[in-house]
Amino acid sequence: MSYGLRKFLVAGHVARDVLIRIDDCDKLPRPFKKLLKVSTPVSKLEETLGPGWNLDRVLEVLEERSIAPICCSYGGRGPNVAYGAALLGARVELVGFVGEDFGRPYPGFYDGSYREHLERAGVVLREIRVEPGDLDKIDCNCGLFVVEGRETPTVYCIEDLAGRDFYLIDDVRGAHVFASTARVPEDLVEESSGVFVTSGEPEFNSRLIESARSRGKDVLFDLGAYRLTPEYLAEVVPKCSIVMGNEYEIEFVERVLGFKDPIEMLEEYDSLELVVEIDKNSCTAVLYGEDGARRLGPVEVRDRVSSVGCCDGFAAGFLAMYSLGYDLEVCALAGLVECSSVWRVKGVQEGMLKKEELFRELKRLCPSLN
Repeated sequence: MSYGLRKFLVAGHVARDVLIRIDDCDKLPRPFKKLLKVSTPVSKLEETLGPGWNLDRVLEVLEERSIAPICCSYGGRGPNVAYGAALLGARVELVGFVGEDFGRPYPGFYDGSYREHLERAGVVLREIRVEPGDLDKIDCNCGLFVVEGRETPTVYCIEDLAGRDFYLIDDVRGAHVFASTARVPEDLVEESSGVFVTSGEPEFNSRLIESARSRGKDVLFDLGAYRLTPEYLAEVVPKCSIVMGNEYEIEFVERVLGFKDPIEMLEEYDSLELVVEIDKNSCTAVLYGEDGARRLGPVEVRDRVSSVGCCDGFAAGFLAMYSLGYDLEVCALAGLVECSSVWRVKGVQEGMLKKEELFRELKRLCPSLN
């Protein structure tokens, strides 16, 4: 595998995905409307849905509306992006929090354990085993924290026939909750060209972004709709080089930060160079930069099996080409090609392309690459 010159850290939740396909989100109980389009921690279900709602009750409702067998796959936005980018030749290292089961081949894991699967793709993994109470005391040059006595969290990915989706993240048993107090691996930040930060614990993400920005590194921030608060966004967005998200996420950022559009945001924040708005359903993207707005796509979606993880595919393609030095439009086109590919499978990483596959399609869409 040939690597680009620039290495990126990829930080985000590591998870085992449970894929649940239902008929129609509108037929779920009324409180479920609060779950649509966002990622909700399991610990917040009763607060979000009302008294008496817990994970077991929610899963019972979802199983009643299920139209396909429930299955498992490799998941979590961080490793999804790292895996896809590594397949395309990017040099990436995963930063995340996992349990003692990280080496276990769960049913549905088609390529062995999660550790083996990522290493085969070329993702750099440097691990340290830690007790939960020691995470705030350890300075290390490792990006992967194996938390003793915990398991890698489960993410429930729910999608209906119209492609509307939402996610439930098990923060009760999952190791990722300890990220809130963990120290950032400063040595890894120092040796990298930048960081790609996606859905994860805001406290850790904020420290990682600050560490990268203070060293003059690139900061790519994928909004991910998980625990996005006005305070979190106000702290990290001004430090980012690139911000990406879907229409709902970008509009939320504009609203809470007081901007009428992404162009205003770019004018306000000196570090911010690009805002990318992704529409996975139409497989298009709008790039907001110093020259205004540019719309790319649509890229044809040949088979619409599942929309789960399509934005992760976009992020993987974009990051890979960005790390390899391509211009931003080519990066976004690569993201859309990956988005289209993930559409055709049940799972996420199952749909990620190899380098030769991506470039074959890119050259068709962008003849100047020939």
